[in-house]
Amino acid sequence: MTELSFALFLLMASPAVGSETAATQIELTQGLPDFPPLARKYETGWHARVSPQDTFVWIERTDEREEAFWLLNRHENGSSLAQLSLEPAGEVAEGRHSVGVDSGIERVLHLQLDRENRILMYRWSGEKSSVVSRGEPIPDQTLRAVDGASFNVSEFRGKWVVLNWWATYCVPCKEEIPSLNQLAESRAADDIVFLAVALDEPETLRRFLLKHPFDYRQSFGDEKLMTTFGNQFPRHLIISPDGTIMSDIVGGSPDIATRLGEEIDRVRGTAGDVQ
Repeated sequence: MTELSFALFLLMASPAVGSETAATQIELTQGLPDFPPLARKYETGWHARVSPQDTFVWIERTDEREEAFWLLNRHENGSSLAQLSLEPAGEVAEGRHSVGVDSGIERVLHLQLDRENRILMYRWSGEKSSVVSRGEPIPDQTLRAVDGASFNVSEFRGKWVVLNWWATYCVPCKEEIPSLNQLAESRAADDIVFLAVALDEPETLRRFLLKHPFDYRQSFGDEKLMTTFGNQFPRHLIISPDGTIMSDIVGGSPDIATRLGEEIDRVRGTAGDVQ
């Protein structure tokens, strides 16, 4: 079975609330972008580059006509991945997707894809977001542990929490697990809760963890959690003992422990004052 990958590097600053950019048309060309983790997972594909930062990826299984669309973002913090949904609309597929949140403003990407001609039309808009961000209280979400037991985020009040929002299908998430394990081990004496929340089915998560040990406290949830944490993976939140999000890092890298360690030290030194 052949897997085809389509990637589009996106260039646009986050628009203001209510604003909308003009549509841009771009032609996809054959070949994968220069991103080693992607090349290790997929063999062939199509891409179009308009920015060195963001990538749109389309993966198609031609014999089953099963399609999966991905948004791969590359930025200063590393890389993040989102799974997208494009619905058939005549001869094209189209969809609307949250790409990221900055100061409460959601960056929304609107797509139309002409499969036959490999042409993509895209535009941006800015909207208010329900996704939590730095300076806000963490909602009291109910999570499920790998063993099936339920618990609430509020149970960790009084402790610092480093929360990792991830998914087993996310290539950047998998790449950073060894570094996160090192971070959890090096901070074992600091009384910090290292909590991982996966957007996965429980059995999928269990199978993954058997092959890839992940030393955070593991939990999982359904797509409802995306209204709280967003649809970009991985995302790292550092939460103070009173439940305030002190730091918000979207994207991961093989050396993420260095960045997170510096952020932990910074925010613990400025607790109660989000800068």
